[in-house]
Amino acid sequence: MVSRQIMEFWEHTPPMPSGVPLDQVPAVQAAMIAQTSEQFPLHAGVVTERIDADGVGAVWHRPADADPHALILYVHGGGYVWCSADSHVGLVSRIATTAGVTALALDYRMAPQNPFPGAVDDGVALYKWLLTSGRRAENIAIVGDSAGGGLVLAIVHALIAEGVPVPAGVAVASPWTDLTNSGESVESAELDKCVDKEGLQYCAELYLQ
Repeated sequence: MVSRQIMEFWEHTPPMPSGVPLDQVPAVQAAMIAQTSEQFPLHAGVVTERIDADGVGAVWHRPADADPHALILYVHGGGYVWCSADSHVGLVSRIATTAGVTALALDYRMAPQNPFPGAVDDGVALYKWLLTSGRRAENIAIVGDSAGGGLVLAIVHALIAEGVPVPAGVAVASPWTDLTNSGESVESAELDKCVDKEGLQYCAELYLQ
């Protein structure tokens, strides 16, 4: 079942663009991030802090009275091209508040400037940074939406391959897991408020170039 926080976020998310000339992608990226963060701002009572975790960008979300041990590592969606940790500040801060835990939002490198495997590498590096910083795998859950949901699964797969202790839990919302867009479910993408097949194909081409 999709959470109320996810549903509210999708209601405020602009449709995924397609066919944007490469030289115009950065401007569209910035406009989408600004629009979404303005429409769905930081939840009251949550303090954010942007950090550089050994070269990987991330944003802490700390609700008042959060469990000091439990942690959500959040991975945003946006087709690997659009959105950022800033665009998802409203969503992540609400999830953190509802769960009563601190959340760390991964701000991974985006395509087309940084195609595959940049996002996966960033996610793996940030998770390892948490472990080396004293966080315990059994107290971490990795959560993501859309492309972020697919990226969560890719990150966990990479951790298993490397023999790194995996997180206690994983949760994904409407994950984009088939970047060939060949499955039957992609035909129903027109029902989604955020994406359609054309937009998914455009993002896949930029990410997998």
